Amino acid sequence: MSITRALLASGLLLAVSSTAHAQFVSGQGDQADEGVSASVEESPATDLDLRLTLSSFAYGEFAGEAEGLIDGGDTLLVASPYRRVLGDLRLELAAEHIAGTGFDSRVDARVRHVNRGDVQSGFRGDDEFDLRELAVSYGGKKQRIGFGRQRILAVDASKIDGISYTRESKGPWSLVFFGGTYPTRGSRSIDQDYPKQELVDGQPSGKRVVPAIIGAGASYARAKVHGDIGTGAIVPVYTYGSKGSKDRPQVFVHSKGYWRLSSATTFYHYATADLASQEGSALRNASAALTSQAAEHILLHASVHHQSTELLQESVVNQLEDPDTESMGLVQNGLSFVRVASQSARAAVSLDALSRRLQFTLQAGLRQRPDVSLELADGSSFEITTSRSSEFTLMMLDRRFPLGLRLGGQVSLLQGLGKNDLATTSGVVGGVEISRAFWEERGEFSVDAAAQSLKDSDRLGVCDPSNALSCYGRSKVTAAQLGVQASLQSAKNWLLLLDGHWGIERVESHDAMEQPIKLPTVQSIAAFVRLQYRFH
Repeated sequence: MSITRALLASGLLLAVSSTAHAQFVSGQGDQADEGVSASVEESPATDLDLRLTLSSFAYGEFAGEAEGLIDGGDTLLVASPYRRVLGDLRLELAAEHIAGTGFDSRVDARVRHVNRGDVQSGFRGDDEFDLRELAVSYGGKKQRIGFGRQRILAVDASKIDGISYTRESKGPWSLVFFGGTYPTRGSRSIDQDYPKQELVDGQPSGKRVVPAIIGAGASYARAKVHGDIGTGAIVPVYTYGSKGSKDRPQVFVHSKGYWRLSSATTFYHYATADLASQEGSALRNASAALTSQAAEHILLHASVHHQSTELLQESVVNQLEDPDTESMGLVQNGLSFVRVASQSARAAVSLDALSRRLQFTLQAGLRQRPDVSLELADGSSFEITTSRSSEFTLMMLDRRFPLGLRLGGQVSLLQGLGKNDLATTSGVVGGVEISRAFWEERGEFSVDAAAQSLKDSDRLGVCDPSNALSCYGRSKVTAAQLGVQASLQSAKNWLLLLDGHWGIERVESHDAMEQPIKLPTVQSIAAFVRLQYRFH
């Protein structure tokens, strides 16, 4: 593939040229006057860190066809007809104080190639060229200015095409100011970084959406506490669900940090919220966790999480079709996207035994998803009520199993709470893994097995084939999986990862007469290979 070869060649050329340039400057110093020579010799050579990662993934499902929903009807596909086969090449290059100067540079680029035909990959199923970073910066320890595509880590790792200025302040603070244009969050390829805007009739206008971004952040670091706080403003932001209307700015704030409360207790937090956006103010994502070593062999952990689908919404908004007003009130795939936020809380206690050979962990959790309202084409709506569930998990780890093995296993009990509707599922999930290190801990081989049985709680309604929504929440799913993994790292530069899994899945449901429907068993095969080279 020409684009892959071009990326590889450009990365190697940049690496070689940086090193050669550093040597060339040092050579000049040998023939220069004594003062210049001394200054060059005191300056460090280019610190080069290069990583090339080649990955390949394949996935496929296989099953027979199921009988039609009505007598004499067409048979139904149970397994996915699509295959996922892809190749990925990623280049990461960091060059610091190039040739002994104050210049640094960073490159992070990824190329994905997908076989054509019945293949699904990524968001669009097309080849991808993802440019994550391409920046040059200049400065010293106290202040630095950067140009190009870069990540502003202190402000939710925002990706910008522009300029940044970082300054070390007095005490533990470091300040950053930035501005430029803002590629679409979640974009996987440069042709989607700034998508073409659509008109009211859904046709592309030919003009690309190029939002501007400006913001500031601060990082703090002390012996027991460190983290980031920041804010940013994006103008314009694409209008969700109202194509062609005036865009509104998005103003967001971000904070994350680590706090060592005592020698035994640590607190973590992460939060990002919109103060203003197309849909008003909202908390995007937030997490908080507390870990405490209650006793020498007892570890306590508690956490709460809030997760929103806003990133998925931003990724797919340009791909959605306009609602079909002639669809007789039926919900169709790809017509709209509803932002949903879920909350969860977990608590766990871990106990070490037999001189830390064994570890037992008991975890309990609660999850909730609020009501969801789906607007139908005829103006009515379909309501999916609040979903709540509890989860209890028992985990065991034996670090010194016989024959030098490491054995781990876990079992989880899931129980739906509240009403018996299509949003409630109960079941059991379990798994076991056995692994062993070899070649002086540079390699590891493991085998894992897992199984699950999940059952929907709604058995009261009638499944009407003409209304797919009436059949939701009326199924039982059983599945199992067996896999092997291996990793091998050379003494210096090479890393190899191999992974293969085989799985089976069976779904049972009920028809309008409450008679069981057994679909053919689906088998799946997944394989993953990664080879990485690092020069440092």
